Amino acid sequence: MLRFHKIVLQDFGPFKGKQELEFSDQDGVTIVFGENMRGKTTLLNSIRYALFGTILGRSSRERPPHEFINWESQEEGKNSFKITLYFNEDSVEYKLVRELKPKDEIQDPETGEDYTEEVFLIKNGTVVGPEERDAELDRILPQQVSRFFLFDGELLQQYQDLLIEESEMGQQIRQAIER
Repeated sequence: MLRFHKIVLQDFGPFKGKQELEFSDQDGVTIVFGENMRGKTTLLNSIRYALFGTILGRSSRERPPHEFINWESQEEGKNSFKITLYFNEDSVEYKLVRELKPKDEIQDPETGEDYTEEVFLIKNGTVVGPEERDAELDRILPQQVSRFFLFDGELLQQYQDLLIEESEMGQQIRQAIER
């Protein structure tokens, strides 16, 4: 069973500097609640970005990651963010690090093409290669199924529609669930 332990955000969205959130070690569902505009959806997107390298806007459209660099940090000249997710699946411990930063030759990044992404997966203390990393993450939580485990409560109607519609995405989700 997949269990998140902790997430560390560095300059991601409204989270300036280094911010840590530890998840409960109890079985069950984790619900994050609070007033609007307090970072709940951004927290969800930080987990999604760590796992899949994607960030979704309210309309479920993919958003460019460089738009999520903390604006105060950008004003201070820091044009990067980093997310570290600690989790385990059964008895295997993982540390997943995904960082977005300007390319070495770029002094003042302006577009998404000015950035590079580094991704590391550490499995039981050993860094795994890119192919094994991608296969391992897809096995643990396929992206097509993730929207049922990592979701914004405001979007519940969209999830219902996905299962009802006979779309290609609906078929992919069903196949991933069956797998």
